[in-house]
Amino acid sequence: MNRNQEFLDLFNRLEVLMKNRLGFREDENPAHAKLINQLADRDPVIAEHASRLHAYRSLRNSLVHLPGTGEPEPIAEPHVEVVDAFRKLVTYVEQPPTALETVAITGDLYHVGWNAPVLPALRFMLSNSFRLAPVLEDGLLDGIFTESTLWQAAEEQGVTVTEETTFEAFRPWCAFGEEMPLGIVLLEATASLHQVEQVFRQRFESNAFTTAILFTDGGMAHQLLRGLVTAHDLPSANPQARKKVLERMGSRL
Repeated sequence: MNRNQEFLDLFNRLEVLMKNRLGFREDENPAHAKLINQLADRDPVIAEHASRLHAYRSLRNSLVHLPGTGEPEPIAEPHVEVVDAFRKLVTYVEQPPTALETVAITGDLYHVGWNAPVLPALRFMLSNSFRLAPVLEDGLLDGIFTESTLWQAAEEQGVTVTEETTFEAFRPWCAFGEEMPLGIVLLEATASLHQVEQVFRQRFESNAFTTAILFTDGGMAHQLLRGLVTAHDLPSANPQARKKVLERMGSRL
């Protein structure tokens, strides 16, 4: 395959991928420029390379130039470096990065156990601006204590906190069971950053309160906790998170 044909194939693949990511129907044909701009609004990597993608759009028009004869007559040819860079961008859209490798808080996450005293944990959380604490049982995710838990427990059953109170007192509001703890979503560890952004967006549009998304291998409780994301960690909401994504994705592009 020559460079011109590979470039055109990449262009067509990208158009289909962008339509799918943006939720267009198969029979809809939005302008390529519109697709780039809309995806750039949602994806910091695409936003960073939007001007390049628009340049590729112009180059594509030169490759399919139709003179008076009606027969395609390319009036330009992409450099090898251009095709290589375009291929990487298309691969990025085709295989979007996971939330765990871009924005999620991972590693040695702060957590508590059911028998841990609440007040010392709350003091530590406040001093470190932590809004939640996963509850682990035998190393597995068993519950989640959030800033909403206190008022839920106080409002529904008048639970108060003393020096002797442990997280066991909040089990009805923290533990994963038939109902999820308020504002918590579980996703598989392979969930992409795009999927996470979608979940937050859809829940926001339906007025569903969202404290955090937690990741386990199978997207279920009672498994190893791999990481978590809050709205503050989203590149669409936080410039620092956007910068973080660009830095981590640099090696792929």
